[in-house]
Amino acid sequence: MTGLQGAWIELERWAARGVSAVRGDAALIAARSFCLREALTQSAQQAAEQIEHDFHDLDVAAIAREIARLLAECLVIMVATTGIGALLGGVAGFFGGFGAGAAPGAVAGAALGAEAGEWILAALGLKALAEFVVEGLPAIGRTYWSGIREAWLAAAPPSLPQGQPHINAFAIRHAASLLARGHVAMFVLLLMAIVAYVSKGRGSMRELAEKASHGRLGRKFGEWLLRNESKLRADPRLRPARQESTAGGPGREQSPDDFARVRRNAPPRNTRETPKPETRTEKSVWEMPPRDRGIAIESRLAKSEYSPANGWYRVGAERGGYFPLVDFQQGDTLVSLKTVDTTGASWLGRLESHIDDLATNGATVDGQPANMVLDLRVQPGGAQAASGLIDYGQRQGVTVIVKEFH
Repeated sequence: MTGLQGAWIELERWAARGVSAVRGDAALIAARSFCLREALTQSAQQAAEQIEHDFHDLDVAAIAREIARLLAECLVIMVATTGIGALLGGVAGFFGGFGAGAAPGAVAGAALGAEAGEWILAALGLKALAEFVVEGLPAIGRTYWSGIREAWLAAAPPSLPQGQPHINAFAIRHAASLLARGHVAMFVLLLMAIVAYVSKGRGSMRELAEKASHGRLGRKFGEWLLRNESKLRADPRLRPARQESTAGGPGREQSPDDFARVRRNAPPRNTRETPKPETRTEKSVWEMPPRDRGIAIESRLAKSEYSPANGWYRVGAERGGYFPLVDFQQGDTLVSLKTVDTTGASWLGRLESHIDDLATNGATVDGQPANMVLDLRVQPGGAQAASGLIDYGQRQGVTVIVKEFH
């Protein structure tokens, strides 16, 4: 039995004890435990993909998935087997109407961040970095807390006394995106701590690599540190940059959570800076890097076709527009917006896989299956090349719209 499996068993036992002692609603707590588990599982994959994208120049693919799985595992083991288990009781009490000791989000998040940091450093064999991660942990903890809260609430009480709890798959994915953001921020904080530890003469990278070889990731992580030492130390993203105060007061240190939030909108390294989407002409949007292009087109459509005035809600509005799988919602219709330059052929398989994801991971709205839509925006003259996806979507039960974006 793995540590993660054992942790889930302990979590479920804790939930059963808490429910039987209070009101016996075991089905609801079991459903909420399931939702939390699903969100954490999804978060590991999302975080690995984000880490690989943001740090591709550091050959991070060799460790990204192992790191992301470890972060998710540490979080669930910590919640299930330590005093932070009481924090989950707080979630239950605060949101489910039972349990004692519900903590306000800010306090709970800070406690969760501190506990998570301790567990993760211990798992990596890098407890020596503890003093270098203290300041960044509260913000990460609040992100984790938000994800746990969202996952817990993804299961709602049944509408009838003998009914089954309602599970909102869309809310689970929302929670997973928050937890993934926490994982990415924790990874960044770890790298920043490593650079600070070495730069301040507290020890060498070789010493840290040796310590890491005794952690859960073994020699693989230590060897990666040694291979990338010069790149890590020279990387400006891993230095705490002081941000100026807009009110004339003292600035504050940039946190890893800031980095994880902003990095998605940053152009890839070694490319020219791209002006903000609002300053670009519509014709030039296809000259942008793919990620910037997607953000620009989504931002414009959010003010026109998918505007609140037309009855649409931008799902990722609170996270700079970023949300996995779904971008806009109107009632039971969920729209995933994608942009692609149809030159070449590598894009076709990716979009077919995305349609498969929409079909198999389709969300529910108020307990009913949602109407899943893929809105595909292509370059002028590119609609014909993508038209075959309309039939592919019909076979999968997904509505596919193909439009040229001028």
